[in-house]
Amino acid sequence: MKEIDRIREQMKHLFIEKDWVGIAIEELLADIPAEQARLVVAPWRHSIWEIVLHLRTTQQLILDHVRRIDRPFQPGDDWPSVPDPSSAAWEKTKKDLLAADEALRAELQGFPDDALGKQLTTWGRSAYNDFHGYIKHAYYHAGQIGVLKRLAVGAQGPSST
Repeated sequence: MKEIDRIREQMKHLFIEKDWVGIAIEELLADIPAEQARLVVAPWRHSIWEIVLHLRTTQQLILDHVRRIDRPFQPGDDWPSVPDPSSAAWEKTKKDLLAADEALRAELQGFPDDALGKQLTTWGRSAYNDFHGYIKHAYYHAGQIGVLKRLAVGAQGPSST
C-alpha cells in the first residue's frame, strides 16, 4: 500500500469510519441539534458549530494547497462566524464538512509518494507534514466537540424523553 493511501485511510477513519478513537466526526455530529451546536458553554470559547466551520476552512486550505493554490489563511478563515443559526444551515454545515472530506481524499488519490517530502506551498512544510498535521488538528477538535457535546447536554438539563 502506498503511503498516500494510508494517509487517505486515516482521513476516512477520522470523518466517516471510526477506528481506535471510537467515534468518527460524522457520527459525533449526527445527533447534535442546531441549538446545541450554537451553545457557547464558557466565555471566550468556541461553540461546536464554530469548531466545525473552523475544520471546514482548514480542509479548504489543504485542498487549495494540493491544487497548488499558494495562499495562507485569509482574514476570517481561521474562526468564521456562524452565518445563519437555523437548523437547515447547521445541517448544511455538517454536509459541507463531510463533502469536503470526500473531495480532499479524492484529490489525494494518486498523489505521488515521492512528492510527500516536498512543500505544497512556498511557505509551508512538506506535504507529509501538512497532511498529518491536518489529521492531528481535526482529531484535536473532534475531542473538543465531544467534550462540548457533553457539556451542552448538561447545560440544557435532562431530556424530557
